Amino acid sequence: GYFLAGAFVQSYVDEFGRGALVAALDLIRDGEESKVALANGAGTTAVELDSLFAGHLRKVCKPLDYLHRDASSDVFIAKLNTPSFFAEMEAAAKAREGDDIEAARSHYETAAELAPWFPGEDNPLRQLVKTYQGSEDVAGWRDAVRRLCIHDSAAYEEPKAYLEAAVDRAAWGEVDEFVARCLAIDPFDAAVHAMQRRAQEALGDQEGLLTTLTILAALDEDQAAGYRLAGVQCLVALDRRNEARQVLLEILEQYPEFLAAQEVLLALHEEAGEELSDAS
Repeated sequence: GYFLAGAFVQSYVDEFGRGALVAALDLIRDGEESKVALANGAGTTAVELDSLFAGHLRKVCKPLDYLHRDASSDVFIAKLNTPSFFAEMEAAAKAREGDDIEAARSHYETAAELAPWFPGEDNPLRQLVKTYQGSEDVAGWRDAVRRLCIHDSAAYEEPKAYLEAAVDRAAWGEVDEFVARCLAIDPFDAAVHAMQRRAQEALGDQEGLLTTLTILAALDEDQAAGYRLAGVQCLVALDRRNEARQVLLEILEQYPEFLAAQEVLLALHEEAGEELSDAS
């Protein structure tokens, strides 16, 4: 489910880039069948996509080879049922109840050494993340989230919460990593794309911002015109004015009374007229 979907999106973007994903999303929005759209967006075939994804899964699952060689399933059952694991988890919970956060973290760390893969809400690394979330120890929080994601590839709320905090404190250098983690699981989360937009605006990344705005326009039809208009500003900043005019005409064809788009188009025409006048 989530693991396979996230793994596929990650392998697709790694191989073909986010632009290919945007193109595929546009085709899906226009009614194309998903597999065909993904192949066309990447300029390849469905068979080639299957082969690429199979290779990606072989790399992702490679650690399981060592797991079978180094430890039998009986060893894992023994580890899971060992009294020390549950004792550490119980001790951590009691420490948290008594507001002894350092002791709780120590117990969760010990439990994580025994079973970092423990499923569900009681995963010791997931609980460790909670002891850091919202605290002043940002490095500890970040490290705990990273470790959780290594052992639980479907972890989503934890990296997203850290991403939100990173954006709030303008830690733009951390945004790309956690955006990628979130979008690998849910590429259609508009809130994550919106956070990436804030980082790209702050960093002046016009090319990346243009791609993100195109994705947001595809995900939110009600606000699509606004996102496309913001994309026009990126095109102008990139000195791609002819493309900017074309997009503006397309926007105004659909929304003829969109005043902001009219004003930008007028400004571009006036600018072009001044350039012609200066040239003559």
